[in-house]
Amino acid sequence: MSEHEARILVVDDVPENVRLLEAVLTAHAYDVVSATNGASALEAVKSEKPDLILLDIVMPDIDGYTVCRRLRADDETAMLPVIMVTSSVGAEKKKAIEAGADDFIPKPFNHDELLVRVRSLLRIKRYHDTIKAQGAELHELNQTLEQRVTQQVQELERLRQLQRFLSPQLAHAIVSSGDDAILRSHRRELAMLFCDLRGYTSFADAVEPEELLAVLGDFHTAVGRLVKTYGATVGFLAGDGIQVFFNDPIEVSDPALRAVRLACALREEMAGGEGTTSTSASGLPLATRRAARSVSKDDQTTQRLARSRTSRPACRTRRPAARSSFRNDSLRRWRRTSKRRRWASTP
Repeated sequence: MSEHEARILVVDDVPENVRLLEAVLTAHAYDVVSATNGASALEAVKSEKPDLILLDIVMPDIDGYTVCRRLRADDETAMLPVIMVTSSVGAEKKKAIEAGADDFIPKPFNHDELLVRVRSLLRIKRYHDTIKAQGAELHELNQTLEQRVTQQVQELERLRQLQRFLSPQLAHAIVSSGDDAILRSHRRELAMLFCDLRGYTSFADAVEPEELLAVLGDFHTAVGRLVKTYGATVGFLAGDGIQVFFNDPIEVSDPALRAVRLACALREEMAGGEGTTSTSASGLPLATRRAARSVSKDDQTTQRLARSRTSRPACRTRRPAARSSFRNDSLRRWRRTSKRRRWASTP
C-alpha cells in the first residue's frame, strides 16, 4: 500500500463536514468513503477495509468513543489508525486517547496539519502491515519447516547413495529431476572414449600386489578427476581399462571435443614424471621399470619381462617346395610309351 493508494473512512453525522474532509483528501489522491453514524461506520470498516478512520466523537445512537472501543476489541481492526475529530477540547482529548484513538484534531482543523497527521499514521500502518505479513510468512515456514527438513535429509541421503555408484553430476541430475526419467531408454548422439595402461598384463605378472594396486590407484584417481572435470559418464571399469561416455545421460556441448581433451589431459598427466605410470621410450610404463629394477637382475621373470617389451622373436619362414606339374609328367610318359610302340611295330 502506497500513500496515494490508501483508503480513508470519514465518519460524521454532519454532511457538510463529510464533504469538506472528502474535498481535502480527494485533492491529494486518497480514496475516501463515508459514514453518517457509528453503526454504519462499523459496517463500512468490515466491507471497505479502510487504512485510516477520521471519526467524529459526538454522534447519535453510537458515539465515537464506543466505535473506537469496538474497533480495538476486534483483532482485525485493533491496529487500524483512528483520528478523532471534534469541536470539544480538554477532557474530550483525554477520553479519546483512553478509548484507543491514535491522534486528535479539534474543529475547525488546519488542512496542512490534517494531511501531515494522516501521512504519519498511514506510514505507521504500512510498517505494521509489513510486519504482519512477515509474521504470517514466518508462521507458515515454521509449520512446514519439519516437513521440508525431512525432505531435504531424504534427498541428501539419496544423493549420498547414488554418488557411491554414479558421478556427482549424474547423481545430482537424478535427485533434482525427482524421478528416473533421465535413465529411461532414449536416442542421443554421443562420444565414447576407451583408455588403458600399456604393458599392464606383463607388469601385473612381475610385481607384488601392493605395487600393482598403487599403480591402479594413481590411474583411477587421475581418470576420476578428469571425468568430473569434463562432464563424462563412466560406462564400465575393468582393471586398467575404463570406458567413458559424453553427452549421455548428461547432455554436454561438443562431446567429441571433450573426449579428445580428456584423452590428451590423461596422457599428459600419466606422463607427468616420476611417481606416475607414464610410458617410456621403450614402451614400458615407468612404474613397470621401477618395479623391474627392484627385482633381482638374475630373476628370470624380470629378464623375460624386459625381453617381451624390447625384442621380438624371429619369425621362421619355410620356402614352399617346388611342385611338379602333373600334366607335364603325364605328357612325357605318354610320349615315351608311344615311341616304344612305334619301334616295336617297325618291320
